[in-house]
Amino acid sequence: MSYFRTMYSGLSGRLKDPKLVGLGCFGLLVAAAVLLLIAGLLLPQIVHPFAMALWEHWPGLILLGLALASGVMAVGRGVIFVPLAIFFFILWIASGIFGEAWRYEAYLDETNIQNIQTEPETTGFRFLPLEVAQTTASNKISDPTVTPGDADPLIDGSQAKWIVPLEPNNFSTKYTGKQPGALLINTTADVTQDNTEFDPGYGLCCFNRGIDWNAVGKKFWADYNPRNYMTVLDGETVIIQPYLSYHLSWRGIIPLEVPQYGGVLVFHSDESIEDLSPSEAASKYPGGRFFPEEMAEYFSHAYQYKDGIWNAWFTHQNMPDVPHLGSDSNNNANSDSSKTKPNQFPFLIPTDSGPEWYSAVEPFGTSKSAYMAYYINATDGTVQTYKFEQPLVGPDRAESFVNNAFNQLKGTYFYEPRPVVKGGNLYWMLSASASGTPDVQFTALVDAYSEDVIKLKNQSEVERVVNGEDPRKVGEVVSSSSSGSEQSSSSSRADSSSGSSSSASSGESTISNAELAKELREAADRLEKEGGG
Repeated sequence: MSYFRTMYSGLSGRLKDPKLVGLGCFGLLVAAAVLLLIAGLLLPQIVHPFAMALWEHWPGLILLGLALASGVMAVGRGVIFVPLAIFFFILWIASGIFGEAWRYEAYLDETNIQNIQTEPETTGFRFLPLEVAQTTASNKISDPTVTPGDADPLIDGSQAKWIVPLEPNNFSTKYTGKQPGALLINTTADVTQDNTEFDPGYGLCCFNRGIDWNAVGKKFWADYNPRNYMTVLDGETVIIQPYLSYHLSWRGIIPLEVPQYGGVLVFHSDESIEDLSPSEAASKYPGGRFFPEEMAEYFSHAYQYKDGIWNAWFTHQNMPDVPHLGSDSNNNANSDSSKTKPNQFPFLIPTDSGPEWYSAVEPFGTSKSAYMAYYINATDGTVQTYKFEQPLVGPDRAESFVNNAFNQLKGTYFYEPRPVVKGGNLYWMLSASASGTPDVQFTALVDAYSEDVIKLKNQSEVERVVNGEDPRKVGEVVSSSSSGSEQSSSSSRADSSSGSSSSASSGESTISNAELAKELREAADRLEKEGGG
């Protein structure tokens, strides 16, 4: 016991010496750094998550370390270090509370945002929604040795198709073979198989056969949080792994690491890997999809802080809010309350400028009107925003309109409110599909101005609308805010005439009733005067 008491007293004496405490902390940091360096050289893939966490959060970790060190010094040297410990601890707490908001503000400061006065006209369209594409991939595979992965949009000119990686479904291919190609799904849900094999690829095991493992080996100092996907560049099927980088910003009272789109890794079928910066990727493969979907979503959240933290947290002046599509599903007869809408904004849509990430946002709060639209170029990350001049039907509320218009349909769901802008008018295009079926039954358009719901029977009618024809003459007006009646394109003029006649009749009836009420009041006044005389 005396030995332990002696050791404890000696240790206590050393802890009271600030020089020894400082040297001890420095020695531990050096030892940890050396161990991480050795491990990083031997197995960088294992060290990578810890290195990225340190890179992203090192300012806060240093503040916490200073607070703890000051606390230890205060124990050994008295109250002189207490204010210092409290100061660093408060800074650390502040970084936890305000850190993300400061990052959003710094990201906006460094993003070139173009506010456009006219919403771009629709020149292409995305006919097949994600849910139908995923169902198609599952239903069209007859080979038991493969299984479909996650579908991703593939912009081909003015149309959005889908590409689905095929993953091995047997032991030998998974551990010794190659990824067996991909499925290409066109706008009519027809499927062709691309037999280009990949190693590294999807569903392969283990270590250097995986995409993540090879990405870290190719470029260590990169954040691979954005998901990878397959696409086609210059006619070649490839795998794309976008990555983020971080740069130091002094937006707040402490330095912060702010994320930005850093570049992409391009995996080719010959096992070569290209590391391209954003400008290199956009220059080498014009019109390719590179800017991460996650960063487009990050912009939507960051833009809520365009007028500062105080406004974002308290006053909410001119503050946009990102909608959660399908949030009104419990109020609809056609929607399954337990069904989650997996596909949210942003949507990848074809435009004259190439593929773009599109998001429509609402005013902050419970309003469901359309407030602003974001267009982010999926090739180089160029940002454009458009503010609607008046409250319009928003994308989330559009689903309620189509469910009410087609309330006689059971087991039919409406997916992805995509924008169609023609002649300065905004329509929300939703695809109707029965649960589990690999096709689109019809397309519903919701006029964001008039709230009319228009039914388009097939892709050909959608193309006619996108090419500039009046959707009311192409399709069938199922519900109208003015008359509430059903009318088809073949009898639209006749129905319009009958609607006008009906309105006129209604107006005459209203005038007659008013005149009758006036006469009754005059008669009552005369009787009252006569009775009083």
